[in-house]
Amino acid sequence: MYDLEWLEELRKRAAAIAEPIWETLLRDIVRRVRGAGAITSTAEYQIYRAEQLGLAEQAIKDAIAEQLQISDAAIDLLFEELADETVLFEQNAELRQLVEGYSAIAKKAAAADFENLWAPGPDGKLYTVREAYAKIMDFAFAQTATGTYDFQRAVREATRELLRRGLRTIPGKDGRSYRLEYAVRQYVQNRMGELFNEISEKNYDAIDADGWEISAHAAPAADHAPYQGRQFPREEFERINASLERKFGWWNCAHLVYPIRLGVSPPSYTEAERQRYLAENEAGVEYNGLHYTLYEAKQRKRQLESLISQQKYEILAAEGDAKLLREQQIRLQNLRAEYRRFCAGTGQTPENWRTMVEGFGRSEASKAAWVQRRLGLKNYPSPKMQIRGILEAEKVFTSPQDAQAAAALINEGLNSYRLPPSVFSGKVILRDFSFDYLGQAEWNGDVSLRLDGKVDTIIHELLHMRSAVREVPRVYDRNKRIEESVVQLLTQEISREHGIIPASSRYDPWVKILRYINSVTHTDKNDFEFGVTLINVPLRDRYGWLVDEVEEYIRRVQPDEKTIDRLRKSESALYGGALF
Repeated sequence: MYDLEWLEELRKRAAAIAEPIWETLLRDIVRRVRGAGAITSTAEYQIYRAEQLGLAEQAIKDAIAEQLQISDAAIDLLFEELADETVLFEQNAELRQLVEGYSAIAKKAAAADFENLWAPGPDGKLYTVREAYAKIMDFAFAQTATGTYDFQRAVREATRELLRRGLRTIPGKDGRSYRLEYAVRQYVQNRMGELFNEISEKNYDAIDADGWEISAHAAPAADHAPYQGRQFPREEFERINASLERKFGWWNCAHLVYPIRLGVSPPSYTEAERQRYLAENEAGVEYNGLHYTLYEAKQRKRQLESLISQQKYEILAAEGDAKLLREQQIRLQNLRAEYRRFCAGTGQTPENWRTMVEGFGRSEASKAAWVQRRLGLKNYPSPKMQIRGILEAEKVFTSPQDAQAAAALINEGLNSYRLPPSVFSGKVILRDFSFDYLGQAEWNGDVSLRLDGKVDTIIHELLHMRSAVREVPRVYDRNKRIEESVVQLLTQEISREHGIIPASSRYDPWVKILRYINSVTHTDKNDFEFGVTLINVPLRDRYGWLVDEVEEYIRRVQPDEKTIDRLRKSESALYGGALF
């Protein structure tokens, strides 16, 4: 019913709920404080201050109103999707009522957080957001007017605490404050965890269970490690769970708990498997002369991801200060380089979606990459070139050995482009003409090829091995059009570069839409690079990334209504809407 990949996807979406309001208000306050820092006359500043605080108050109200719409819709979708994974959800009135109840509670709590916003002033104390605006602007003006700091440094010092601590909410009676993103994410995730547990309880009753089994995974945290992979009578499980600060089944825990019948349900894990997980965790990894358990390495990876996310906010706030912007971009590239090195050195897979920041779209990303290239931090080969392996591959296959040899050459050739790593197994299976497709990328890493399949078909399926097959089938099912259109676009471009005429495909209409979007938005200088950019965005995020690019173009350029209409129809068609 559930799998960890899918639960992780929902966690990610819950974590992003509060990002829009933080980005909106961050941009707004930085813009206003830059205006304050540029004024030297006290009288002129007092006029500016009154005007800007009035406008800021409305901006805050508008941002909250917009955020409430976003968060309500997002929370509804999250809870509905969680429930959709249960059997016959639409026919289960009790379960629907349960889902609606948890969703309503989560929305109400999130709304309370958005209405109860605080922000740090330059002195580090918390104020209402409007008061923080005033404190930050006053500080920037005072430092510039008295000559204590130059304009740019005054702006940096004025916003330092805001960037470090973010928007805050004070949800508890103890008076402690929490970053808004953390508070909303944790509340929503924990309510979803409770819903998950309630559904498990219903399954418990349905099978007349008398115990629980806890799943097991690599790199367990020390507090959960002794219990994972084991079965417990209900009373003992409840006693153990009550003694833990982090409960099993809550969403800051990767374990799942399943109802069982003791003595009837066979254990999912042997004692040898449990001990192997523990031993491998303790053996850990070495990096830069330091030993990490697997759990510690994972936590260090999460820390680097948080630092990268925070650095992206620093870049957003540095707009308008060319020197600071360049410094922040260099810091971002250094952090990313260390993240890649650490992942490679500790055998972990980079998860770039964890470092995404709302508003940090291609414009900011491109500037950061430009600095990287300018400083020689990485050499980018020309992305469009003839590759010897592809040129040497046989064009017609008479045996599985021919097809397999060609696939190996082509896959090696694709490594020369800026593409994600491949999960191709190296095996090609020739199918007869009863097979429905020219080719198919199998989820085990094999490629199936019909007898009339040619080189372009192999290229297409091997590109899937660097995209969809790296995900789980559910992600492909939800993003089929954007996946197939990107893969076919690259197939056409690579084939033609090597003198291969690609066969017509049912995906060609979607490819035309991608070409149209790039021709209008100029996201990349040619369609090949556009395809490379898209395939490097994880499939689960790709459609949203493309929509953001199109909407950013519309906002920035404000094209005519006909162009806007066609771009939006293009967006819709790539998700499942009608072609036009």
